[in-house]
Amino acid sequence: TLAYLAHHPLVGGHFVWCRQIAGMHHPPPPLVGEASLVVTIASTSRIMQAVLRWRRSRGTSRGEVHLIHSAHPIAFAEPGPRGGIIVSSTMLQALRPPERQALLAHEQAHLRHRHDRYLLIANLARGLPVLASLARKLTHALERWADEDAAKTTGDRLVVARAVGRAALAT
Repeated sequence: TLAYLAHHPLVGGHFVWCRQIAGMHHPPPPLVGEASLVVTIASTSRIMQAVLRWRRSRGTSRGEVHLIHSAHPIAFAEPGPRGGIIVSSTMLQALRPPERQALLAHEQAHLRHRHDRYLLIANLARGLPVLASLARKLTHALERWADEDAAKTTGDRLVVARAVGRAALAT
């Protein structure tokens, strides 16, 4: 699909850099390119519909904390208008009460500052070897940003450091 779009007369000019980096010097046959474009659009549409249906079925509001029962210690911020914080019972058991507050403040910072947008850019950059190092640095900076926000919220940098350490060891 990208090779087809990169050589299409209407939009190809926007993908010149893609042609050069990915080495797409020859366009695919029009029938193959158009078929792949239709499949890509249909697949993306179905995935988006499934995600929206799943989010609607949960009936949650933005920023809400969802506890899941899992043997794996996990915690993450789910972006979007109806996103929230997902935490496993195992993760909560691994942390003391003040550390739980720090963990939730950290995840809320991700939501508040829309770190998902920056992470999307980082994930796209990871696909290009030239930018892989920059993508790692951006991801690390976002985590530090959330840690600093959590420290401001809780008022205790040591608690945040303990929470980050215990969460990392638990996983």
